[in-house]
Amino acid sequence: MGKDRRNMPSQERSIKDREQEIFDDLPPATGPVPAARPFAEYLRETPAAPLSSGVKAIFWIAGIAVILLLCAALWRAQHPRTTRTRRASRPAAADSRPDPARGPSPIASAPARPAGR
Repeated sequence: MGKDRRNMPSQERSIKDREQEIFDDLPPATGPVPAARPFAEYLRETPAAPLSSGVKAIFWIAGIAVILLLCAALWRAQHPRTTRTRRASRPAAADSRPDPARGPSPIASAPARPAGR
């Protein structure tokens, strides 16, 4: 143990020393352990206090709002928006049909490379 302590960095050594101070030197618990009160006794001491009608109304409104938002999110996931662009506002390069007056595209007429390279 003495040799191991010399090889330990100072921070680890101080952590080990504190651990021994805190956890190893605890005195054993002596004396009677206080008994916990039964649950029925807690229930007798704590009277039921119903919520006021205003608080109930707030909870109902919040619950309905949450349900509506959940339904809207589920509907939106099933029916995503489709954005349609007008033909005139689309750039010419985005047109998928080739222009016959321009000839074949340079990519289509390029020779294919072998798969090994």
